[in-house]
Amino acid sequence: MNINQFIQQYRKCETITPTLTSCHTPHIRCSDGFKMSVQAGPSLYSTPRTVADRYSTVEVGYPSEYESLLDLYDYNDGEVFAFVPCTVVDMIISKHGGIVLS
Repeated sequence: MNINQFIQQYRKCETITPTLTSCHTPHIRCSDGFKMSVQAGPSLYSTPRTVADRYSTVEVGYPSEYESLLDLYDYNDGEVFAFVPCTVVDMIISKHGGIVLS
């Protein structure tokens, strides 16, 4: 499962006001224990910054351990990574053994 498939399957969106939607995707857990938050949508560091069927970049947050593939996208001292290409997120997921689904 790639990151766009995961987002489409597990994302929950809530309309706050007629012009504001809030979306949240559960943390990703990989088979080796690595975890990270991957978010996309309105008010997030993703492309596009709307509710969409497919994203080219996403916001990655709070990885459970240092991940060198995120170095170029560091926005907040190793906690938040902005506009990370989905291809990079897919490489991270693969590197850590794939997504573990509950």
